[in-house]
Amino acid sequence: MQSDPPPTASLVWFGVYAIVSMAGAAYYWLGTNASTKRDTFPWFLLGNAVLFLSVATFGLELPPVPLVFITVILVLITTRNIFAITFCARCARLIDRGLVFRRDRFCPRCGAPLDNTGAARGR
Repeated sequence: MQSDPPPTASLVWFGVYAIVSMAGAAYYWLGTNASTKRDTFPWFLLGNAVLFLSVATFGLELPPVPLVFITVILVLITTRNIFAITFCARCARLIDRGLVFRRDRFCPRCGAPLDNTGAARGR
């Protein structure tokens, strides 16, 4: 039994999602402006989640129950990343500080002290 090839629309939606996600990830890993990263990172995460949900909705045409499940998971992951990821003010490195069990106090790259607030939230 041979399966049908994926529809062209699905490939286009996935391609757009992949390009936007990879370009954003490259910027947040390699960019050198910590202030801009802090200001734009939550918006990038939200946009990436919406784009992923649109791929699932329009590209894959998933039924409502899996879409609700995917939406809940996306909200949890996006919220966690907004509160747990920070950027070093000195070298602009992306740092996952964790939420409860592990809280980095210094940048692993340059040793600069990290602020106690969620820097990715712009505070």
